[in-house]
Amino acid sequence: LNAVQTLNQFRNTIKELKAKEKTLQVGDLCEEIVEEMVIIEKIVFSEATTKKIYVIPQRRYNEKYLLDEPHKLLKEGVFNKFSEICKFDFTAACRCLSFGEGTACAFHILRATEDTLKTMYFHFKRTNRLEKPMWGPMTSELRAKREPKPENIILDTLDVIRNSYRNPTQHPQVTYDIDSAQDLFGLCIDSLNKMTQYL
Repeated sequence: LNAVQTLNQFRNTIKELKAKEKTLQVGDLCEEIVEEMVIIEKIVFSEATTKKIYVIPQRRYNEKYLLDEPHKLLKEGVFNKFSEICKFDFTAACRCLSFGEGTACAFHILRATEDTLKTMYFHFKRTNRLEKPMWGPMTSELRAKREPKPENIILDTLDVIRNSYRNPTQHPQVTYDIDSAQDLFGLCIDSLNKMTQYL
């Protein structure tokens, strides 16, 4: 920024010349401007060696929402119904997805989904709750419950997520590329939107 101050002076000089003459004669300034640009170029390149820049690739999901406004990826009002840990995990999943960390994204979005499932389970099961509420037993108990209970389609989707993603993700040899992470992310967003309608 300090280096470009001279260019600002040139700009002011050109404005003054322009105001005085109809035809702008800047030939005398050209050499000085070129010399100044060479100096600025050297400064920029030397400063650039001390900086690291990460360009975020485009994903299926809006990058501004992923990094700054994760609540906009959900139906209106859904994010506010999340517990604090769910908000943390959902936001972390968005950030990991944005930066191409597929396995980390899967880990966080599954945690957010399980936490919301637990909240929904507590909403429907007021008594005789599981001592240690785990994903499979919670959906089984909700499925076996009399009305009121969640729609079967929600429980079916949660079982698919558990069997196809959550259980395998617990094993260290399972990793997610960015495409499979985005598939899971979309599935979990749908489930989160559906579960929170009861909360």
